[in-house]
Amino acid sequence: MYQAIINIQWVNILIILIEAWVVFVGMKNKVHYYLYLLCMAMLINSTGYLLALYSHTEDTYFQAIMFSWVGKVWITFAMFCFSKELSKSHIPWIVTFLFGAFSVATFVVVITTKTTNLFYTDIRFAEENGMILFQPQKGPWGWVWDIAVMLTVTVSFVMLLIGLSGEKNRQKRKQFIIVMLALVVELMIGVLVTSPLSKYYDINQFGFSIAAVMILVAIFRYNLMDTEYVAKEYMIDELSTGVIVTDVYGDVTYYNNTAENLFPDIKSDAQKVLYKVKDMLRGDGPVSIGTRSFTFEERPLIHKEKTVGTIYVLLDNTQYYNYLNELEEQKQIAEEANKAKSIFLANMSHEIRTPINSVLGMNEMILRETNEKNVREYAMDIQAAGQSLLSIINDILDLSKIESGKMEVTPAVYDIVNLVSEISNMTETSANNKGLLYNVYVSPGVPSKLFGDDVMIRQVLTNLLTNAVKYTSRGSVSLMVSVRPYNNEPLSMVKYSMLHFEVEDTGIGIKSADMRKLFSAYERIESGQNRNVEGSGLGITISMKMLDLMDSRLEVSSEYGKGSVFSFDLRQKIVDDTPVGDYEGKVQRRVGQKHSYEPTFSAPDAHILVVDDNSTNRKVFSSLLRPTGIKVTEVSNGQDAVDITSKHYFDIIFMDHMMPGMDGVEAMKRIKRRENGPCSNTPIIVLTANAVAGSKEKYMEDGFDGFLAKPISSDRLEEIIRDVLRKDKLKEAVPYKEPEDETEGFPMITGIDWEVAMMRIHDEKIVRTVLEDFVNTIKPQTRKLERLKAGFPDTIEDYRTMVHGVKSGSGTMGMIPLSGMAFVLEKAAKEKDYETIDRLHDPFIKEWRSYEDRLKDYLRPSDGADEEEKEEIPDEILEAILRMLSASMDLMDIDGADDAIEKLSGFRLPDYVEKEMDDLKDAVAELDQDGVARILETIRKGRR
Repeated sequence: MYQAIINIQWVNILIILIEAWVVFVGMKNKVHYYLYLLCMAMLINSTGYLLALYSHTEDTYFQAIMFSWVGKVWITFAMFCFSKELSKSHIPWIVTFLFGAFSVATFVVVITTKTTNLFYTDIRFAEENGMILFQPQKGPWGWVWDIAVMLTVTVSFVMLLIGLSGEKNRQKRKQFIIVMLALVVELMIGVLVTSPLSKYYDINQFGFSIAAVMILVAIFRYNLMDTEYVAKEYMIDELSTGVIVTDVYGDVTYYNNTAENLFPDIKSDAQKVLYKVKDMLRGDGPVSIGTRSFTFEERPLIHKEKTVGTIYVLLDNTQYYNYLNELEEQKQIAEEANKAKSIFLANMSHEIRTPINSVLGMNEMILRETNEKNVREYAMDIQAAGQSLLSIINDILDLSKIESGKMEVTPAVYDIVNLVSEISNMTETSANNKGLLYNVYVSPGVPSKLFGDDVMIRQVLTNLLTNAVKYTSRGSVSLMVSVRPYNNEPLSMVKYSMLHFEVEDTGIGIKSADMRKLFSAYERIESGQNRNVEGSGLGITISMKMLDLMDSRLEVSSEYGKGSVFSFDLRQKIVDDTPVGDYEGKVQRRVGQKHSYEPTFSAPDAHILVVDDNSTNRKVFSSLLRPTGIKVTEVSNGQDAVDITSKHYFDIIFMDHMMPGMDGVEAMKRIKRRENGPCSNTPIIVLTANAVAGSKEKYMEDGFDGFLAKPISSDRLEEIIRDVLRKDKLKEAVPYKEPEDETEGFPMITGIDWEVAMMRIHDEKIVRTVLEDFVNTIKPQTRKLERLKAGFPDTIEDYRTMVHGVKSGSGTMGMIPLSGMAFVLEKAAKEKDYETIDRLHDPFIKEWRSYEDRLKDYLRPSDGADEEEKEEIPDEILEAILRMLSASMDLMDIDGADDAIEKLSGFRLPDYVEKEMDDLKDAVAELDQDGVARILETIRKGRR
């Protein structure tokens, strides 16, 4: 029997040793650590008990038993920790710590029991059949220990049972069951300690072996230590990527720490979370969870070529989407900057083109009406200078158009002699002023009329010639146009010509190293040497881009210090193959001829509405159409345009965009929205100085039916009207002669520079008319400005708009002091500098109102007749004039309204009329229909 017990114990030790080795070899995570601790504790305990069995004295037996307790006190602790980690139970760390401290205290109590009698109160030994039997009596701590052991095994069992109930994976469920059975075996064997057999052998030693065997089965048969646990602990659980795994039945079997953090309720209701993840999979774009951004993927879980489940991967793409958001923010910043640039260019275009419109429009009237050669030459110089001024802004605007892809080639028929001579007029004066020879040569064989984009050709040649003059200090600048051989298709009815253009100068030339800079925007060659040369540096860049649009390229040859030659070839369609012949002779003959303007049609039955807040622009518009016989009605703002179109029909409406109050876009939309309105189907053409890239397309998208840019070209204006006006209203053009007008010389008036006024308006009759309009609006306009100032800060923008109008209007009429003060006020209003406005506003109003007295004698010269000498107005004539005034205001016929006021002023009026005349004149000047109607009603009541 003794030997059999010895052999059983050796087998127990061998089994535990094998388990310890297997665990040690595969040990990777906390579960393995605690299992290894359990194996070592059982191994020490079993080894100590084996030594006790070999003992032949009571002392050696007792010492061996004490050694066994080194392992025995940690067996229960290791089993508790192992079960807790395997089941993932959330036991507070303090509980584990206290349990470990209790185990240490127990060991101390055991080894000191002979002194304290706490664990064993009586230690007795007996000998039977050659064996020493250990027969102690338990003390109070011994009973506490037994209770603690039973409680620990029970708690461990409960933890495993809870883990089993929440586990969906069948493999893991079997692992739980095996370990739980091992605990049950331990409990059952623990009961057998009270049996007679335990007298000779500690049955717990046998229980340890059985438990070890069962755990070995879990290790090898059910993969207790497989790589899943290793990966889960060290990789999957700690990934920033969330992982959720389901089995083939769709039940959630696993999720890592990231998934649990993202979906805390996965522990209590995993299937609900799974449904939520599937919904997210069906959506577009990332899913934001807290401050992170995730995308979801669904992948099959394949093992040995068989689908065993599904993996849902939650990829943390926060950094990627943050980068995309930063890119989007940068894009928005760039778009805002581009939008700001476009707004700036639009405003600059409007500010510059509006006065140029007046200059070129009035200059066109001079060319039409004068027969004097020297006047015509001055007018042609003005035209060239105006076009040159436009080129300053066109450089920037055209580059903007090109870079945005909005510039297109727009071919038209052009005369090569006109094109070259007009370009030369713009640059020859600059060359002559620098003492340069200016040469123009056009080959006699060049076809006289061609079809191409003459606007682009003009700009390319103007840029090249301007640069040539700028960078040449002595010598000459030459423009040469010739024809190169071109093989036309034999059977084609359309013939083409290859024109060759050259611009040659004797300037500073270009170094080979600087040739690259030549083609860079805003970059100057030898900036130190050329620091005094004006210009944006855009000319060559724009020219190259324009030539590229016309399927051509710029060629450059240069020798530093001797000069440069810029050239390009253009394929152009021939319209008239008559050779140019003697270019110089043709230019001289054309200078001596009267301006050959003739209207291309007449339309006396047509009625057009022009809407523009600038009275000079309206007058230019009306003057250009006068030869066609078209009736033109003028209004000064969008609201008046909406009102008059609700009552009267117009064949075409020309609508300015930038106006105070309701702008042209809103007015256009309101007119078109009015169902069955008189003008709901009338074509509305935008009339604007906004020449920024894409502006035409934007206006067309807004709903306009056409686009007319300022400065207004009479040819383009008539072309639009011919295209839009109903054909039955277009008639053959009739010769038109402007009526003769006798004007007087200008008197000396403080604050007015008549030379400036004539330089900008060119015609004394129109100057006088504009001044009359200006004086008539002084009272109502100054009152309105006072109201706007009183409404600060809400009305600051309207205040700025109004003083801007005064600035441009008074500047056009040579009122330099008034225009300068308006300029300062406009700038102050833009910067919201209320202090400057307060300081300058009253002197400005005083200066503005003073022109009423200054111009009184000039505009209303005394002919020796006073009020008593005027004829008293008959009632029937008064009534007729009032009806004429009312009808004119209803139609917004400004000329008719002014004529009615003038007729009333020629009579001696009754008191009830005289006292309303100032207000009536103000209302007419303000185009205030309601105000005129109200005053006329007051006059009629006075008659009764």
